[in-house]
Amino acid sequence: MEFDAGALDRGSIMTRLMLFIALALILAGTSLGATWTVAKDGSGDFTVIQDAVNAAADGDVIEIGPGRYEEYHVYANDDFGTCVRVWNKSLSFIGSGPTETIIGVEDATGHPYIIGIRPWNSQSIHVENLGFYAQWGRGIHLHIPEIEVENCEFLGDHPQQYTEGILAADIEKGYIRNCRFYNLREDVSLFRVRGLVIEDCEFSGFRYGISAGYANTHFIVRNSTFDGKWELNAVAVWIWDGARIDMSGCTITCCPYGASFDRNGPSVVRDCVLEYVDGPEGIRNGAVYLRTRHQVLFENNIITSDFVCFAIIGNGLPGASAFHNNHILVLGDGLYLKGEDPSGYMYPGEILNMENNYWGTTDEEEIAARIIDGNDNPDIEFTVDFLPLADGPVPTERIALDGVKALYR
Repeated sequence: MEFDAGALDRGSIMTRLMLFIALALILAGTSLGATWTVAKDGSGDFTVIQDAVNAAADGDVIEIGPGRYEEYHVYANDDFGTCVRVWNKSLSFIGSGPTETIIGVEDATGHPYIIGIRPWNSQSIHVENLGFYAQWGRGIHLHIPEIEVENCEFLGDHPQQYTEGILAADIEKGYIRNCRFYNLREDVSLFRVRGLVIEDCEFSGFRYGISAGYANTHFIVRNSTFDGKWELNAVAVWIWDGARIDMSGCTITCCPYGASFDRNGPSVVRDCVLEYVDGPEGIRNGAVYLRTRHQVLFENNIITSDFVCFAIIGNGLPGASAFHNNHILVLGDGLYLKGEDPSGYMYPGEILNMENNYWGTTDEEEIAARIIDGNDNPDIEFTVDFLPLADGPVPTERIALDGVKALYR
């Protein structure tokens, strides 16, 4: 029989490959964390979530059964209570469902301000299928590099009280996905956040939907709905002090300050629906609210109002804001744009670029009559350039009010 060196080489390669695969599987198995269970009825490893956290190691998973988990502790140097405190470890918390597994006291009377989950000195946190009840407090407080929050609900007792859903700071990457926020004063507050995506979320009954500040904050919001409260002067998104947002596919309703920008960094609002209709007298501002040094691109949006579509209180950075290919529709005596005279403009003589929008009419005199700028009041030190007009509506051609809300759902 003739010696086949090639066959031996092929066999050696196959043997080494199988050994490599086996080793990889072993290492993968050893890298998976343990799973701890928490159950109110005593059928799990623990009945209190904090006890499971104390026992867990870095990378472990904590599964939490149905029930309301009200236990909290006031730690040294804190004037508030914390239900679940994570120190120096990355953990995953998975509930039985956001209406089944709830963290937070049912009646806050006699209790301090309470935070649901608060990790410290950790690399990451994963929270899924949990409900947070913040009658007087905050759902999740995050100062860590990586976060994942999915299919959770954050419920407050009344948005006039100091209640919050998520406060996140110093985030480097992560997501808040498929979450619902109801009747909180502030739903999501962001500071020094980068690489965060907020998507497929529902914000309802708030004073502030998303508030984001500081120059190193840059995040994405997409495919979400914001339904505020007129009587609370609700702000759907408030971007300030250098923060940047890329927003798309969202709807905003019932907000005296719909999309609000004040000294923000370069931002984009695209393919959104902003509806500002039937608000009470005395507290209304605009579907879009722009203050000093704004810089934002509005593109391919549908903006509808019976009061003011764009309220502009101060000049933007010269040439930094632009509005193109939007459908801007006014009802009744509404205005397309209203400039106001604050205590001075930083960049007098600015020309606001609003070329190539569809205004529901091609009558240039009617459009001009519904724009209040420096041509109407010399104290308003900017003017609007709205010519040329777009040939027609934005591609959706969905203008009826009963269809606007459903456009991106």
